[in-house]
Amino acid sequence: MSARDPRARRRAARPGQGMHAAGTLMGEHLPFESVPYFWTDRFDAKLRRVGRISPDGTIAVLRHEENSLVAAYGRDGVIRGAVCVDAPRQLATLRNAIAQRADFREIAGSGITPVTTTP
Repeated sequence: MSARDPRARRRAARPGQGMHAAGTLMGEHLPFESVPYFWTDRFDAKLRRVGRISPDGTIAVLRHEENSLVAAYGRDGVIRGAVCVDAPRQLATLRNAIAQRADFREIAGSGITPVTTTP
């Protein structure tokens, strides 16, 4: 299932759609936007992905421990996606950062050397 596949977004978008509909009824006229979300549980690991990840971006590993991983993906100076393994708190923070189109350098933080990928 690709990031552009509507099935990848359907369930995660439902709460936001309700809030958007309520705002529309109250007179707001903004387009509906949601951050794509994917999850899977494998053995004892919970893998979560938010946003869009493409091979032409920059990767910053924010945390890498024996049982968890947090990586952020940026392009054009903006955070575009993240992958978290057994890191639910970081997932929520990164999902908000993606929705707000936060600066990737701030998310990557000091001391982390981003890895630029080539297509």
